[in-house]
Amino acid sequence: TCQYSAHRAPQCANWYRQKASPQQRVAILSGGFRGWEAQGLPVKPHSDESCADADEVAMQLGTQFVQVVHAHPGFTTLQAYAVPVA
Repeated sequence: TCQYSAHRAPQCANWYRQKASPQQRVAILSGGFRGWEAQGLPVKPHSDESCADADEVAMQLGTQFVQVVHAHPGFTTLQAYAVPVA
């Protein structure tokens, strides 16, 4: 696991836990996706079409996030994720 992912995983899990129901269990995968896959756990194969759809959604969400951050420079990352975009 790269150093960036080793930092990002617990950070994202904590952000999610703050918003989730207290009954929701939040965990971090040991070894990340590759660790999951190496254990033989289920992985849904994707088509080229689903990759393109996922890329499009990721670009839209990323663009919206950047717009919120630029519009509210004092926001933390978590606050920026919480702002609804019209």
